[in-house]
Parts: sequence; C-alpha cells; structure tokens
Amino acid sequence: MSHDPNKTKVLTSEEHLWKRKVKEAIEIKQRRPSLNRDEGLELPRVYDSLLMSRDPSPVM
Repeated sequence: MSHDPNKTKVLTSEEHLWKRKVKEAIEIKQRRPSLNRDEGLELPRVYDSLLMSRDPSPVM
C-alpha cells in the first residue's frame, strides 16, 4: 500500500493538546479499518457504543 500526499486532508485542527488528543482518539475509534499504528489516547470503554454508532464522515 502506498500513500499519496496529494490526497491527504486535515480532518480537524486544535491548538490545545488535550482537546487534540481526545479528537484524535475519537477519529481513531470510529475509522475502520484503522491505519494508525497505535491507538493514541485510550478513551473509557463507556464511549464505545456511542462512537461506533456515529457516522464518522462529518468533520468535528
């Protein structure tokens, strides 16, 4: 699999580190299959059903 940098897009931006980590964790949890090498910030499992049922297409 190759990566085309011209087809890369920014899903969202956030200057505050903690908010950025939470947004990243939500995106990782929702995207399947995930191409990330790690899970990033681990969200509590209580959010799993909510995040997995949400359409990941809209940008935050």
